Amino acid sequence: MVKSFVHLHSHSEYSMLDGAARLNEYIKKVKNNGQTAAAITDHGNLYGALEFYQIAKEAGIKPIIGYEAYLTTGSRFEKPKREDNIRYHLTILAENDIGYQNLIQIASRAYTEGYYYKPRIDMDLLKEHSPGLIGLSGCLGGEVAQLLGPDSKSSALIVPPKGISKCVCGSMPPGITYFPLASITLSAFICRSFPITEIFSSSIKMSAS
Repeated sequence: MVKSFVHLHSHSEYSMLDGAARLNEYIKKVKNNGQTAAAITDHGNLYGALEFYQIAKEAGIKPIIGYEAYLTTGSRFEKPKREDNIRYHLTILAENDIGYQNLIQIASRAYTEGYYYKPRIDMDLLKEHSPGLIGLSGCLGGEVAQLLGPDSKSSALIVPPKGISKCVCGSMPPGITYFPLASITLSAFICRSFPITEIFSSSIKMSAS
């Protein structure tokens, strides 16, 4: 495998109030930099997935379809008071066709069942649609980063639903391959660090066709 850098967490113009990258310009820059693949992980939606896929394929770039979810600590059906409405960012990538179909289900049901300020998902929904998905530890809004922050109010992780074993670096359901991007230790859990080449090789092989 040829080593190269791949953006696995990218926001486009379809990330409302958070992204400004036009898809054509994004893929053009990726190609000019000699990168062979690129991901799209817009906030709470898959609106740009088809356009991104078509532009990337035309340019000879491997498209990786993803989604940055809003993961609530409780049930997606609950509507808590604003101060109790805790949600973390979770970056999810589709590894194959099954993962893509599950990603569609998660993104759609976040709106139809979990919308409250934001389209939210919960652990039950992840458990139901976990096959074919790869989870990343996410950005500063992710569970790991938030628990490490100086203003963190709790050191407890999201409690997984009954029947789910707590995975390394968080509470991802079985079936989701989880690649944490940091090497840290908390009293509540241990976040392992995987080799970058392992992360990239597992992501680049994804099929979005």
